[in-house]
Amino acid sequence: MPLAHLCFSIHQQVKNIFPDFKRSHAYELVASFFGYASYSSLTHTAIQFIKIDTLALNNTCFNQRHVDLGMPLNSHIREIVSDAILSSNIFYLSLGDLSVQVRSSLEADNPMSSEVFGALLEMHETLPQQPVYPYLLAQYHDSSEYWDIPADMSYLYNKFLKGEEISPTFRRELDEFIAAKECTDKHIDYLERATQLGLFAAKKQLYEFLNYEEDVRGQPLLQNYQGKIDFTGFELEQAKRGDEGFLKEIFVELIEDKLGWKGWQKAHITADNLEMVIEAWKWHYFANFLKIDLLNSDLRAIHENGDAYDDDVGGSLYVVGRENIVLPALPAQSDAIAKKKSQDLIDFYTALNEFSFQANDAYDSNDLTYVDDNDEYD
Repeated sequence: MPLAHLCFSIHQQVKNIFPDFKRSHAYELVASFFGYASYSSLTHTAIQFIKIDTLALNNTCFNQRHVDLGMPLNSHIREIVSDAILSSNIFYLSLGDLSVQVRSSLEADNPMSSEVFGALLEMHETLPQQPVYPYLLAQYHDSSEYWDIPADMSYLYNKFLKGEEISPTFRRELDEFIAAKECTDKHIDYLERATQLGLFAAKKQLYEFLNYEEDVRGQPLLQNYQGKIDFTGFELEQAKRGDEGFLKEIFVELIEDKLGWKGWQKAHITADNLEMVIEAWKWHYFANFLKIDLLNSDLRAIHENGDAYDDDVGGSLYVVGRENIVLPALPAQSDAIAKKKSQDLIDFYTALNEFSFQANDAYDSNDLTYVDDNDEYD
């Protein structure tokens, strides 16, 4: 039942007993039962869900809002409102609280049998344009438990697809491989859906998953990814969000590849490269705001296998990384442009309100605004 219908029903019931009861009162009292100080707060910080056993109405908040509205506490009104909510099966909660519910269900022996998983499936079907639901559903299809399965099963899998008989010797491993593949496919599909609906955290998780997981040939899935998401410019999107690794990658590419400078060379500004030098200073100023050093050397010693060099182990020593970068000073007018561009990045960064689910953390960035279709009183 939509929230507007719920509040209309409550208003009709209560006004017959208390003629001064307004429709706006119904919205405010419903919001208070979900733990929100006002209806406005609910529409800007809550997400619609389904009433499950682990969610309870907030009587304390209801009582306080009752008083704030200048209404004497009345058990009859409380009963009408609470009964209407419970019979509607509708519930609103913050993304942080929803994340707690998801984390708790993921720790169960069979997460996909949990009420939370079932509710997410139902909400995804009911509100298919809300990206949070497929994003959270993707968390239930983590294939990490299959990581120890031999990857090179393509031959047997192709036989299986053709309907050919599989030797009992290999049947168990093949079944595990198929389960892993189905799990991975669902994981990717849900993340793609959430990404298409505009949730950047889903795109980030999808990118990291594809870049880490390998196909049957031992290559990162991202290398041959032909799915629904275009990752062009993803590095830039991450850098704008303050990711240190991507910040350094973009900066070094700009300095060494586009400008052709090396740390030990004396750099010069020309009419041809001025725009790129301004870009370099822009990223440098932004990184300074984030307390990230883009200029200092990151030279380091490693063994042949890439591990950090250990004197006790000895052997051949290899030096990797880059030397210090020295940016030439910009003319005053160009420096002002670089600082303005940097401030635009800072403004974007500080204004971010993006939800990101943390599977093993008590904290989620849960400020993503969710506005109900009915965030005005009807």
